[in-house]
Amino acid sequence: MTPENIGWVYQLKKKMLVAIVNLLLLCGLIAVVSVFVLLPKALLKNTEQMTHELSETILMTLRHLMMTHEQGAMQSIFDALSNDKDTISSAFIINNKGRIIYSTDPTEVGTTLDRFKEASCLICHKSKDKPPSKKTLIVKNINGEKVSRNVSIILNDTICHGCHAKETVINGKIIIDRPLKHTESIINRVEIIIIGLGLVCLMIVIVSLTKVINKYIFEIFKQHHEISLLYSMMERLSKTIDVDELKVITIDIIRETVKADMVIIVLPRQNRQYRAYTKEVGKNRLIRVNLQHNEQLVGLINKWHDGTLIDLRMSKDKKEIYMNISKDDRIFALLVCQKYIGNFSAEMHGIVSAISRHFVIAFENAYLYNIAITDELSGLYTQRHFRHIIEREFDKLPLYSDGITLIMIDIDNFKKVNDTYGHVVGDMAIEGVATCIRGAIRDNDMPFRYGGEEFAVLLSATDIERGYAIAQRIREEVEKAVFEDGTLSLKTTVSVGVANCPKDADSVRGLIVKADNALYEAKRSGKNVVIKA
Repeated sequence: MTPENIGWVYQLKKKMLVAIVNLLLLCGLIAVVSVFVLLPKALLKNTEQMTHELSETILMTLRHLMMTHEQGAMQSIFDALSNDKDTISSAFIINNKGRIIYSTDPTEVGTTLDRFKEASCLICHKSKDKPPSKKTLIVKNINGEKVSRNVSIILNDTICHGCHAKETVINGKIIIDRPLKHTESIINRVEIIIIGLGLVCLMIVIVSLTKVINKYIFEIFKQHHEISLLYSMMERLSKTIDVDELKVITIDIIRETVKADMVIIVLPRQNRQYRAYTKEVGKNRLIRVNLQHNEQLVGLINKWHDGTLIDLRMSKDKKEIYMNISKDDRIFALLVCQKYIGNFSAEMHGIVSAISRHFVIAFENAYLYNIAITDELSGLYTQRHFRHIIEREFDKLPLYSDGITLIMIDIDNFKKVNDTYGHVVGDMAIEGVATCIRGAIRDNDMPFRYGGEEFAVLLSATDIERGYAIAQRIREEVEKAVFEDGTLSLKTTVSVGVANCPKDADSVRGLIVKADNALYEAKRSGKNVVIKA
């Protein structure tokens, strides 16, 4: 190659390098300007959206509580929200008269606001002739703090007619103020960084510049991802007050949040007993776990029962996290998160602590709901709940290859017990038989006090033969049991009828009738027996 050619190649290479560098610089400048202009708008819009989503979640929770006639529990949600001033500046519900019903500031409850005089109301109601144009807007509250305010209207739906007149169109409003100081701090920080990087970009390698920008953008979106995860979790938890569903949702949320290889949920039972479950990835059924071989966990469970276990704890090797879900003196659940490969990072402590507060609210609501559907004397579910559950299980019938089996149980000679010893001893017999039933059935079986001295057990995905075996176990448990109250020892027996759908019936009423007929056949054939339909 001649010197002329070498010079030409060198010049071409130089021009290509200059062009590539200029192109990269131009792309970098465009990227910087785009981030500088669009990111603040996106963050503010995201903050408005999350404020709106939180308002909708609270509205959904209020509807659930109204359906279960537990409106009094709503204030506990606002009390929980008041603990996080960085996320919620203030939140309250007013009725259609302007009276504050629930608030993160309990001293405000009962106050009546005048929308054309109160400083907080004048932010939105600037004119008597014009209503507010937006549901979510950026304003300064009465304390001079810049917030994202969301106003959601509570319409007078059908479920509200139990407490509100049907003629009323609007029952009230939910107003939530979310502070923007954290978002503005992030925006200001990003702007300073971008300006600094813009001044230095001509003196540093373009790749290094990109890495710095990416690092801060990643941190910003990581923080917002964590916040979004919290509110997404709160929405999922608010959709159920059923303990069985709550167990599955809780395990899923914890596994997703802390990236645990195994999550175990421990639930309390009577007399310091407990049941532990886990869930296989991709499946909705829980699996029983035996923890007796793990002395460390058994020791923690004992502390949990005693009320001396701290709310959140990480093992010394950082491979286990323990979450105590409790309130006051009542324990709801213990969560054990395990990691087989690697360790949990110390940064997990903050987000796990925030999640646990939401779990407490969810489990407390489920506990209150469970009280409402539980018979006080026997500790079994009520007949009203039986109607709801059996209808739900019939909807799932196509999923069960073995169908649904119903067991009906009646205490033998119960009238004689009441006439001879009185109703106190009769109640003791009902409690004792209920205890025997609970001890003889499986975790997923549903026991009910059907009425008086009659009980029912619903067995999902269970054929007639397996149901018959469980019924025999119940009969045997009652037969060998001795019920005592300190002055009297009582033994009794039960008669049992068993029926299966679709083997014996194809409807809810048909299944109940078949099982009930089998029960009375057991009575007629001498009692203390199990009869299949």
